[in-house]
Amino acid sequence: GRDPKTPGSTVRINGSTFTVIGVAQPQFSGEVVGSPADIWIPLSMQAQVNPGDSRLDRRDTNWLLCLGRLKPGVSIQRARAEMATLVENALIDYEGAAGSPNKLREIRSEKVDVQSGSQGFSWIRKYDSSLLFTLMAMVGLVLLIACANAANLLLARGTSRQREISLRMALGADRGRVIRQLLTESALLAAAAGITGVLLAGWGSRVLSQLASAASGPNPVPFEVDVHPNMAVLGFNAVVSVLTAILFGLVPALRSTRVDITPALKESARNAGQRRWHLGSVLVVAQLALSTVIVTGGGLFMRSMAHLNSVDVGYSRRNVLVMAADLAGSGYPASQRVPVSRRLIEHLRSLPGVAGVTVSENGIFSRLDSSTNSLQVEGFIPTRKDDSWSSFDQVGPHYFQVLGVPIRAGREFDEHEDVGASTPVVLNETMASFYFGKSDPLGKYLLNGGDRYTVIGVVKDMKERSLKSKTERRFYGPLFQSDDTFKTLNFEVRTRSDAAPMIPTIRREIKSFDPGLRVSRIVPVNVLIDQDIGADRLIAKLSGFFGILVLLLAANGLYGIISYTTSRRTNEIGVRMAIGADRGDVIRMVLSETMMLICAGLAIGLPAAMAASRLIASTLAGVSPSDPITLAAVTLIMLAVGLFAGFVPAARASRIDPMAALRQE
Repeated sequence: GRDPKTPGSTVRINGSTFTVIGVAQPQFSGEVVGSPADIWIPLSMQAQVNPGDSRLDRRDTNWLLCLGRLKPGVSIQRARAEMATLVENALIDYEGAAGSPNKLREIRSEKVDVQSGSQGFSWIRKYDSSLLFTLMAMVGLVLLIACANAANLLLARGTSRQREISLRMALGADRGRVIRQLLTESALLAAAAGITGVLLAGWGSRVLSQLASAASGPNPVPFEVDVHPNMAVLGFNAVVSVLTAILFGLVPALRSTRVDITPALKESARNAGQRRWHLGSVLVVAQLALSTVIVTGGGLFMRSMAHLNSVDVGYSRRNVLVMAADLAGSGYPASQRVPVSRRLIEHLRSLPGVAGVTVSENGIFSRLDSSTNSLQVEGFIPTRKDDSWSSFDQVGPHYFQVLGVPIRAGREFDEHEDVGASTPVVLNETMASFYFGKSDPLGKYLLNGGDRYTVIGVVKDMKERSLKSKTERRFYGPLFQSDDTFKTLNFEVRTRSDAAPMIPTIRREIKSFDPGLRVSRIVPVNVLIDQDIGADRLIAKLSGFFGILVLLLAANGLYGIISYTTSRRTNEIGVRMAIGADRGDVIRMVLSETMMLICAGLAIGLPAAMAASRLIASTLAGVSPSDPITLAAVTLIMLAVGLFAGFVPAARASRIDPMAALRQE
């Protein structure tokens, strides 16, 4: 409550008492963008904050983010060189005498980067930057299409005012004076648009935040990145508005003032713009081409999203939930963690709505994983460095049965697995196929350091880390028979129906089992999957919105030029109808010209879209950048929208009264 006496007060965190010594400024939320911190605690107190999980006395600890301040006069390049030497020496010292020559060569080849800390650490910037740049490119293309529309409007306006402009110049105004007048009008138009955009930006930023949160699934995760307009954003908007006014107002102004004064004064207002409308047609074709690029990108993103929503994860998305329990932080010593896990499994299994319970070290879609790069497989000779790499997890009895993952060969772990001299392991299909081909892997052994494993089963591939990533080689070991000391375990609960309604019941049962058991999360798997593809869903939504927007803009531009040109050809159409052309002939004539513009736009836009799509290939899943279904759909959509935009002025032109048109001329 902003109490000035806050410093000196105490707070309890995970059972330990801390004294408040200061309050940070409200605009400081930590060094990790998107993950604001509320409390800062001395690193030396880590064991008190995480009871039973002391990380400061282990040499393999890698959970810290390093931030430093350069001494005066020291460059980042010098700091990078010094850090590279420091890290190399530390890794060599860690390996010690047991380090192999290959391992030492690998350490010396590692690159250490030092970057400016002014923008903090950002996982969004690291992993989602390509999607954000794609979004920015789409915004730029939409702006270009809108500007082309405005330029066409200014061209038409300038053409219709040629008698006025000629009169001004005949009365003594030089060309520069008239150009300044026309540029002033376009600048006012751009300024009005820019100011309107700023007024809408506050509302738009809130909508963007809601979209980003909603993109994480039915249980939205707060979008912690500040997207509200600031001086940098407002300055960018002002620069774009000015450049828009200059670039897309200058050409119409130059074109409108390039007239022969005497003939222009003699022409009627209607005949002043009778000459061919080349530049307007070029702008419309450019609009259609750019629209094709955006609509294709939107179609690819939506096709990719549809694939992610339908991909087979290997188990049910809706009736499995994951619960993470901090056994060490709950006060259980290492010797009691396996027994208490067994009891908790039995307790949860007795619930009426639960079909099965199991446990694993890493958990599904927890962003945690274990891997090894020194695997040796019986009968397999590695030819590349990564041939010895594989990920692994340690799981409880009947893990695959509970999740509903089919056993392809052999069996899975039971309650009383015999480890003996060799630990039993289960492989996924990808790993079994890679190392053993079509031969039977059952009974074959694996070596990992000093540990020996025997293959007892093969299971169907399943997605456990990311929907978009390639299926990894993966093996599983029996968790309850492991010598490892587990601090936090993930319990997988399979429910008889939708998992989400079971969460309150499970929370109550955990409290009755042990009120002091710390559970950091209970989340349905479908929510975890939605969070995993949240950025993809956001881009798919926004690209779909932009696709609809540019179709409207392109249709508006095409309608404008067809309507303008047909209105200038009233006399010609009247003559045609007077000598026998019917309404159908006029409609076909206008639509044929419309089709020429559409086909020209597609001829430029489709190759450009295919080339641009290669830039986003890494962000797509299950669809190629040149997906024929998407390209065919985009072609049909562009033709349909274009013909609809051209049909209205074509129908209007066909209703011209020939005699009235001739009398008007």
